[in-house]
Amino acid sequence: MADLGPLEDLSGSDLLAEVAVLHRAREEAGVRILRGAAEFAFANGPERFDPRLRIDGDERLVRVGGEGTPEVAEFGPAELAVRLQRSPYAGRLLIADALDLQFRLPRLWERVERLEVRESYARMVARKTRALTREQAGCVDRRVHAYADVDAAIRAADRAAARAREEEAGRRQFAKPTRESADGMHGFYVRAGIAVITRLEATVARLAAVLGDLGHQGNEDERRVLAVLLMAHPAEAVQVLARHARGRRDDADALDTSKLLPTVWLFVHLAVDPRSGRTGDVARVESHGPLTPDWIRSQLGDRARFKITPVLDPLGQAPVDAYEIPDRHR
Repeated sequence: MADLGPLEDLSGSDLLAEVAVLHRAREEAGVRILRGAAEFAFANGPERFDPRLRIDGDERLVRVGGEGTPEVAEFGPAELAVRLQRSPYAGRLLIADALDLQFRLPRLWERVERLEVRESYARMVARKTRALTREQAGCVDRRVHAYADVDAAIRAADRAAARAREEEAGRRQFAKPTRESADGMHGFYVRAGIAVITRLEATVARLAAVLGDLGHQGNEDERRVLAVLLMAHPAEAVQVLARHARGRRDDADALDTSKLLPTVWLFVHLAVDPRSGRTGDVARVESHGPLTPDWIRSQLGDRARFKITPVLDPLGQAPVDAYEIPDRHR
């Protein structure tokens, strides 16, 4: 590698030239690591084992790559991974990718060696084709070595398996809230077929546009969230669409969203100093984590009814195994 000195001393074309040199060196290093992984696998293959010396529980040969690749000593990938400061699993994947490229995707591997295809792209193809037979992988190799569509090539190579994967994916449909909750916000994730999602997107976009025409002052994202809320209340959505069809430009901000929300129970834990009557710095909504009292006021104050249940603490000994530690205990 050429050494042009510290980068901070370079500018203009010299800096760009150094970046180009570093990029070339990185690409070459990636290819050499793949070659090294394959050579290491060859050196730790069947020739390393003497069947006459085999004992129960001894290291065995395993096939880490796809069909048609040579077997490798079971603990070999871990040895390689240590040198690369990677996990044993990462070492196993590296060897598998290297062997697959040489034995199952030779056209693609040839272009990788000429630095015409990035090794990261080639490894992705190797991983995606690992479950195919060697003949099917060869079909993919002929299609993708010139940058064809990998997923399309895999489906063409084994249509039955592709259809089975599509059917299995079709059974994994759901619509549920996400697990993550922070700062008073939550998500809702829908996984469904293309037709369902396309229809859902079109409906959300249409309702958001209608709300904008009716004068809603929020931004596009806020209107889309309100559109989803309208979809959960079809009767109200129909009224909004009818109002829009009649050409009425009522203030959509006046839409009473409380009518669109189902009745739910939110349990809010809010500490209050009995001497000053002031609330603490943190409130907690069960299943939603800590929030500020200001959030409770702004988000729930105008649209929720509260039932206040005081917690008696006659001895001033509130437990500290949950929520915030009282100042007196600190």
